[in-house]
Amino acid sequence: MWAGHFGLLMGALWLIAFRHFDARPRRAGIATMLMVVKPHIALLIPLLLLRRRRWTTIAVAGIGVAAIVAASLLAFGPAVWWTYLHVTSALEVSAMAQTGQFFQTMMPTTIVAFRQQALTAPIAGIAQVVTAILALALLWHASGRDVPLAGLCFPAATATFLILPYAFDYDMTVATLGLMLTLHRRWDHLADWQRAVLAAGFVVPQLCIVLAMAGIPLAPIMLLAALFVQLQAEGLLDRGAALTTRPAPAEPQPLA
Repeated sequence: MWAGHFGLLMGALWLIAFRHFDARPRRAGIATMLMVVKPHIALLIPLLLLRRRRWTTIAVAGIGVAAIVAASLLAFGPAVWWTYLHVTSALEVSAMAQTGQFFQTMMPTTIVAFRQQALTAPIAGIAQVVTAILALALLWHASGRDVPLAGLCFPAATATFLILPYAFDYDMTVATLGLMLTLHRRWDHLADWQRAVLAAGFVVPQLCIVLAMAGIPLAPIMLLAALFVQLQAEGLLDRGAALTTRPAPAEPQPLA
């Protein structure tokens, strides 16, 4: 909030969209449409909607995005979009290629993490592709199960930062929330190593800075392990049911 980043706004829109995907598709479409202010963070939402054939939500979001683009063209002209598509994108690519810059330490993505160390820099691109494929495969498998889309809210947020080559730790609001909730709700039924993996994933937004400064590309590996345990704990990887939650006083469940 102090720095004026979009992390909380995008996180709120993400939660609203997933809360309403199943029961209120139009409202979910509006929330999805508003995420166009930072479109790469919502990268996986269209894929999940297509996977589940949520045509109403897709139509509402698509029409809304088209309206926003048209309004921006009328208000500011095509030069703004030319700058975004050419100048801004080129700047982002060059930013990922640089080393020794502090802002890069705030990027938990695979390609940036591996480029910080001369020994691993040559395989940074390959490592990015591998982690992205693994994360996408895990999420694709989970999305094929008979669970509400709301149940994929937090795993999809975690997977986003393994698939994107360009993202920052302050955008990980929903991802860290999901890991914390899994750790809390499944605590009594998790092995010690699973608790450790989820806890490590939870602190990635802070720890990625220290790891990058030390030249240790562990942040994306920790995040990939956390995604695996998260899906496993929620019963989204195998045919078994989710781990039973520990007894607790009745209270509204997030995104129930």
